[in-house]
Amino acid sequence: MRAVVIIVVILLVLVLLGWLKFSTNDGNPAIQLDTQEIQDDTNRAVEGVKGAAEKVDEQIDIEVRRKPEADESATE
Repeated sequence: MRAVVIIVVILLVLVLLGWLKFSTNDGNPAIQLDTQEIQDDTNRAVEGVKGAAEKVDEQIDIEVRRKPEADESATE
């Protein structure tokens, strides 16, 4: 029963993201997986993560440069 609930939740998320579409053409049911939309969304997510990682890297560099200055003034 738990597996059915998990599958339903996954399908619901895919539909809400616009990646999975159900339709009936001429009475024939169809399921469409929009691979272009998936690729576009994942590319945007990857670029967002890259940007966030670069910001974190810059902040780490700033903190590393500040620490020796703070340590030197404390020892004087």
